[in-house]
Amino acid sequence: MQGVPTYDILANPFYRRKFCYVECSIPDRVDYCISQYSSDTDPKKVLFSADIVRLVCDMAYLGRKKVMSLEFDADYYVRNFKFVEEEDSEKKSTANPGFGLLAPIQDTTTVQ
Repeated sequence: MQGVPTYDILANPFYRRKFCYVECSIPDRVDYCISQYSSDTDPKKVLFSADIVRLVCDMAYLGRKKVMSLEFDADYYVRNFKFVEEEDSEKKSTANPGFGLLAPIQDTTTVQ
């Protein structure tokens, strides 16, 4: 992808590979994520291993208060974030393939 201005570093395949990021548009992406967690016990924790990359890359746009409230723990992630698969089933529509997680469940306000 050349000549297209974007601040999304994960849009570049070179950096996606470097960061071991598996995007949501990949079917059964849980099977491709490298994780310390087993997909048999909790596939959402496996996705944490990939989605933490997206979260860290987007931290600059979240705002200080939101960033300071984050915990980098798989259990926190599973409890507090809504997943694309859940959003799909709720809305019966196609999810945005660029993100594995959408937003913290408890906070849907815009970034300030």
